[in-house]
Amino acid sequence: MRPILGYNIIMLTVITLLLGCNTETAIKDEQPDPVVVEYPVAYIERDLTAIDGAPAQFAILNPAQFNPGAQLLIKRNAFADSPATNLTASVFGEDELIDIRDLSISDDGQQMLMAIRAPELEGVDDDEQPSWNIWRYSVASQTLERVIKNDITAEQGDDLMPSFLPDGRIVFASTRQRLSRAILLDEGKPQYTALDESRNTETFNIHVMDPDGSSITQLSFNLSHDFYPLVLQSGQILYSRWDRMGADHGVNLYRMNPDGTNNELVFGWHSHQLSLEGQTESIDFVKPQQLPSGEILMLLTSQDNTVIQKRPVLINIDDYIDAQQATANSGAQGSAITDVELAEFSFSFSTELALRGRLNHLFPLPDTSQRYLMSWDLCRVVINDVVRACGQLTAEQLADENLIQADPLYELWLLNNANNTQQLVATTAPGTILTESVVLQPSSQPKAFIADKIVGNELDSQLSQALAGAIHIRSVYDFDGVDSTANAGGISRLSDPSQTPAANLPARFLRIVRGVPMPPDDVRDIPNTDFGRSNNQLMREIIGYSPIQPDGSVKIKVPANVPLAISVLDINGQRIGGRHRQWITLKPGETLECVGCHTANSSLPHGRLDAQAASINSGAIGGF
Repeated sequence: MRPILGYNIIMLTVITLLLGCNTETAIKDEQPDPVVVEYPVAYIERDLTAIDGAPAQFAILNPAQFNPGAQLLIKRNAFADSPATNLTASVFGEDELIDIRDLSISDDGQQMLMAIRAPELEGVDDDEQPSWNIWRYSVASQTLERVIKNDITAEQGDDLMPSFLPDGRIVFASTRQRLSRAILLDEGKPQYTALDESRNTETFNIHVMDPDGSSITQLSFNLSHDFYPLVLQSGQILYSRWDRMGADHGVNLYRMNPDGTNNELVFGWHSHQLSLEGQTESIDFVKPQQLPSGEILMLLTSQDNTVIQKRPVLINIDDYIDAQQATANSGAQGSAITDVELAEFSFSFSTELALRGRLNHLFPLPDTSQRYLMSWDLCRVVINDVVRACGQLTAEQLADENLIQADPLYELWLLNNANNTQQLVATTAPGTILTESVVLQPSSQPKAFIADKIVGNELDSQLSQALAGAIHIRSVYDFDGVDSTANAGGISRLSDPSQTPAANLPARFLRIVRGVPMPPDDVRDIPNTDFGRSNNQLMREIIGYSPIQPDGSVKIKVPANVPLAISVLDINGQRIGGRHRQWITLKPGETLECVGCHTANSSLPHGRLDAQAASINSGAIGGF
C-alpha cells in the first residue's frame, strides 16, 4: 500500500485502446469471469440535473437531502450487452422523479436493501412530503417491496442506510428517535423530533428492526447524526458519528454491539486535516465498507457538495485510533490511512484534470478475488466544442493548462485488481451517471452473531430495572496512563488522609450533565442569548453530583439512553480542566469503565478501551 501523504500520480500504460463515442479504456481479452456469468448486478442510474437544470447536491451533514431523478437497475449478469431491468419503474413508474441510495446485500446474496424516497408532492408543505423508506429486493421472487408495510408507521421518520444483521434484523439510520421521544414524553416535555446541534436538520440515530419492519428500537442517542452503520465480520456495528458537542469536531468512526452496548470512539478524532497532493484537505469519515480481508475501505469525499468524485483509502482501525496515533499496545508505525492500490489507478477528489479518470463509487466483491465494481468516469476533455478522450491526445496537448474537463459520464466497470484488467458492465447517456452498485453474490466471510447482553449476567439487574447505567472512572488523576499528581506526591499520598486532608484534594466532585435534544422552531423559538455566554453548549440539564474518592476514583449511577457529559470539580464546585467533548450513552444495566482522563491537546489513545494505556489505579470497589 502507498502512504496517502504526498504520492505522485502514476500514468497507466494503455494496453489496448477501445475507441468509440470518444472514450478510452484499458482492457484485456479475458475468459468469462464466473461472477460475470452467475450473479446479478444492481446499480443506481442518476440524472444529475433532473429538476430545472439544478445540479444534485450530496451534503454529508444533510443525509435526507432529496435529489430526484434516480432509478434502480438490475442485470442478470455483468456482461455489457446483458439487458437491464428497471426495478423501481414497476413501483413508481418510469417518469416518476424518485431518489435512491444506500444499496446493501445479505450475506447469502439473496436479498438487497436500499433507501427510496417517493416523488415530491405538489402544493404540500415540507413536513408533509414523503419520507425516506427502506425497501427490500428478493432474488428468488424478483420482487421489490417496502420493509415497513403500514403507511403511517413508514412515514414517521426518514429511514436510510440499511444493513442486515446476521440474524436477519435490519440496522439503519433514522430520524424516528423512538426512545428519545418517549423519554421526553415521560419527563413531561413535548414529544418532538430533535434537530442536530447545528439546528439545521433532524437528527439521525442508529435503529434496528425485525425483518418484517416491526420492533423498531433506537440504539444510539447522539445529539447530532449517527449514521452509515456497517455490520462488521465480527458482528459489531461500525458507524459514523458527527461529534458536535460544544464545537464541530467532525465525523468520526464509532463502534457498538447490535444491542447498543459497548458504544465507543474507534477512529478519527485528530485526523480531519490530511495532506493530499501537497494541499491540506478537511475530511470526514463517512460510509465505511469492509473488504473480505477485514480491512476498512472508505471513499473520502470533497467538502464541496457538487464534487462527486471520491478517493478510496484503507483505514487500519485495529492498530490505530488516529491517522498517526497507534493504540497503546499495537506497536504500529507509520500512517493508519493508505491509498487503495487499484491496479495502476490514482484517484482523488481534486477538481484538476484526472488523466486516469475519476471514481464515484467502489464496491468490493464479497470474495477473495480482489475484484471491484467501479463507477468510473474516463478522462475526457472538450476541445473546440468536441468531447475527446484523453487517450486520443498527445502529451503536448495533455500538458495544456487550458484543457476543459468534460461533464462527468460515470459508467460501471468490473476491475480485476489481481491481473490489472477492466471489463465494461453498463453504460449510460450523457447527463446521467451510474453510481452505487452491488453484486448479489454470497459472502466468503459471513458475519458473526453477537447475542444481546443478558440482564443479571452481563448487565446489572438493579440498574436495568431502574433504567440506569453506571460510570466507573479508576482515577481522574490518571492522564493517558500517567499520574498527574506526581509533583504532589502521587495518588498514594493523596489517598492517605494523614498526609493529604480532604480540603487539600484537587478533585472533589464529579458533575453529570445531560444534553437535551434540540427542539424545532415550531415547538419553541430559542434565541441565542438564552444559552448564556456561549450558545455552543445549547440546552443542558444537571443530572447530579458524586464525591470523588481520595485516589481519584468515582463510581456513579446515571440515567440510561440519554446523552451525558462529565466534569471534574474542585472544592468550590468549579470545573477543573476542559469540558468533556463526547456524549456518553449507556444502556440500562451497563457499566462504563474508564481508565482516567485526557487533556484537550493530547492525541494519545482515549475513549476506546482496547487502545488506552493500562490504568495506574485499581479504581472504586463496590456499589454506588
